[in-house]
Order: sequence, then structure tokens, then C-alpha cells
Amino acid sequence: MKSNWRVWLTPGLGFKRWLGLLLLGLLFLALGLAYLLTQLYRQQPFPAAAYYITLQFVPRWGRGVLFLIIGLGSVVLSLNRLSNVVLTALVPGQQKEGLASLVYRRSREKLGQQILLMGGSTGLSQVMQGLQEYQPNAHVSILLGVLDNGRLSARLREQFGLPEDHILFPTLEDVNVCAELADGSILVGEPEISGPQGANLSGRPPIERVFLGLRVRRTSVWEESEIPPESSQPVPHHPSIRPEVLETLRQAEVLVFGPGCLYTGILPLLQMPEIVDAIRDSEAKRIFVCNLMTETGKTANYTVADHLRVIRRHSGIEMDYVIANSAPLRPEMLAKYQAEGAEPVRYLPDRSSKVSRVTFVETGEETTLIEGAILVAADVLTEARQEITVSVDGKLVTKHLLVVRHEPHKLGRVLDRLLQEE
Repeated sequence: MKSNWRVWLTPGLGFKRWLGLLLLGLLFLALGLAYLLTQLYRQQPFPAAAYYITLQFVPRWGRGVLFLIIGLGSVVLSLNRLSNVVLTALVPGQQKEGLASLVYRRSREKLGQQILLMGGSTGLSQVMQGLQEYQPNAHVSILLGVLDNGRLSARLREQFGLPEDHILFPTLEDVNVCAELADGSILVGEPEISGPQGANLSGRPPIERVFLGLRVRRTSVWEESEIPPESSQPVPHHPSIRPEVLETLRQAEVLVFGPGCLYTGILPLLQMPEIVDAIRDSEAKRIFVCNLMTETGKTANYTVADHLRVIRRHSGIEMDYVIANSAPLRPEMLAKYQAEGAEPVRYLPDRSSKVSRVTFVETGEETTLIEGAILVAADVLTEARQEITVSVDGKLVTKHLLVVRHEPHKLGRVLDRLLQEE
């Protein structure tokens, strides 16, 4: 939360205009009193003591500076004490929060916070549904991943009625995501990184880093060359960022990362220096919604702490809060995922994690910090049916699979609580 005096300067509170009018009124009162005193001084004799009371032995510029300091201090002190008196009378028990913080929080609830969702894919719908239920006045924008296409943008606009300028693509350049494995090999594009549908990639070397490269469009006819095009290695590329993306980041009060693929959804956005710099410079609250399950070949055996460590290692960005699921899966559902090489993402820290527990003396409430982020463990789990299209004997067939997803109502309730915290 901003320092107490800076809260009053927040746009939209309607405070600065009335403070300005108050100061203008005091100025007119002072000028009126000065004119009256001047008139009296010229027409009526003053006792000798008035010479010392009015500090006439001090140069006029010195008297002006001194009275300005005394007046400003008196106004600030009186406003502070008056705010405490009003707060005690109207909202008992909220004195520690302060009038500025209370006004800020209530105005944000009325006007709606500026929220930016980043790096999610299939999880964007669940986050949006939850926010629309619990934060109907919030101004939500979505920053799609570099691999997301226009179909996702159209579906989100249709499903949630979002204006077109609230769904943003990070760059207009045609870039691809590349992943370097522990053995030095490089995978180019989401199909190579994720592998075939349903494939078990548990034996593949782990991913060491991801980077962006320009997408190469190949044709069936090649000019003669000593080095075939297929042998060229992708070169890291930093695409230019659309100005509206940076402006949205600057205005955002809350940044929500995920849920979505860590290596093909979230991290590619954080490989763009301009976006990373904007996040670091922002005072927005950072919330990471961790995936429910690990991803075979990408985040196998990852804990919540591992996700946060990878984000910090790739971008230097740390989260303020991390939301992790605490509900168990049904044995049948767990066995199904385990057969595909996936496991629930554990939020209980391991020995290698940077974990600390903070106990508040006043309430006795204990808070767990994982990699610097406050852990919010809650039941946000549900089961849903997902349609997928597969090829069977050369024909496209639609199948319905039972999968685990974030439950919008539960997730929205957790997000709402975090958005109201200072």
C-alpha cells in the first residue's frame, strides 16, 4: 500500500479538488485578515508590545516564511487529528487503518480496480468468471501470450463482453517460443515443447531456459545454400512491445499471472525487457495463480516454490501472493493424471525452498511465505468436461474428457479477498 499521504493523491478519490478549495479559502481568509490588520495599524495606535508580538524586528521576508511554515504545519496537524476523530465516530475500530486508507479502499470498491491478467490460457475463463462475480466493477484487461491467436481473443470477447481494446497482444512481430533443454538441445514452438497430445515426456531432459526467436516461414523451394535452413539455430530476439500494453501495465493496480503453461504462456511474456521493466516499476499487487497439476516434460515434480523460483530466475520478478490448491483429487482422477506423468502441484514447501512463517502478535494469525510470496492455500478445485478433437483413422473425432480445473466461484472468492487487502 502507498504511504498514507500519497494515498490522498491517488486519481479518482475526489480529494485533491476539495483540498485545493480548502487551501484557497484559507488563503482568502488570511488575505482578508491581513487587509483588516493593515487598515487598523494605519488608523489606530498599537501598544508597544505589538512590536514584539508581530515580530517587526524580523525582516518581512523572514516573517512571511515563518508564518507559512507555522500555518502549513497547523493545517496538516489539524486535518490529521480531525480525520482520527471522524474515523472514530463513524467507523469504530478502524483507527489503525487510517482515514486515507479507508477512503482509498471504499473508492476502489465503488470505482473498480484496474486489473491485468497475464500469461493465462485455458485458465483465463475461470479467472474472469470469478472476478465478474466478486468484482463486477473491476476494469479487467487481458495480456495474451505470444502464442495465443485471434480465436482465443474472439472467444473471450464473446464470452465476457470485453471491449476489443481490453484484450491485448504483446507485440505485432511474428515470434516463436524456444526452449533449451539441459542437454543443450533446443525445441522451437509450442508443439515441440509440449509434445504430442497425451504423450508422456517424463524421460526428456528438463527445460533450462526459454527465449523468443523470430518465426521462420519455410517454403517448398529453397535457394542454393551451403547450410540447409533446417540446421540454423534460433537466435534470441527481443520484439518491440505495443505502446498500449506498456500503458496498461503502468495503470494496473493488480497483476494476475496464470493459471497457464509456465514455459509457453507466462515466461515468454517475461522475456520481453520492456514488459519486465514496467512490472518492476509498477506498484501493482502481483498475484500468481499456480497450476493445479504439473506438466509432463515441462514442470514435472514442480512444487509451488519451484514455479516461483523459475519465474524469478528468468525475470527477476517476485510475487506478492501465490494461490495454491489445497483440495485433494479423487483417486480415479489422480490415477488418470499419474498415468500421463502429471501430479498435483504441492504447496507444502520442501527443504530447498525459502520458507518463513510470520505470526502477527495482535491476532495470532500465522502467514507462510514461499520464495517471498504470501501463500494462500485454498480449495479452488473442480472437475469439468473438456472437448478435444483427435484424429482416428484419418477422421476428426470430438471426445469429451473429464479434467480438473480451477472452480471460478472458489477462485473468485480468494481473489476478492486479496484485492481488498492493503
